[in-house]
Amino acid sequence: MIHNFIKDDYGGIEIGNTNELFIDAKTDLGKVKIKNNYHKSDIILKIENDCGDVKVNN
Repeated sequence: MIHNFIKDDYGGIEIGNTNELFIDAKTDLGKVKIKNNYHKSDIILKIENDCGDVKVNN
């Protein structure tokens, strides 16, 4: 399994197109919106944001 990580303290995270991967995202203050999430993927992208939205338009 391959793990990748994005960490942001303040501000939104927006990602456009991705490959077929599983996105594990959380934010303390904001919303998480993931258009397509591939739960059976061997690739995991973990996103943590303290304050701001996480939006993935894959």
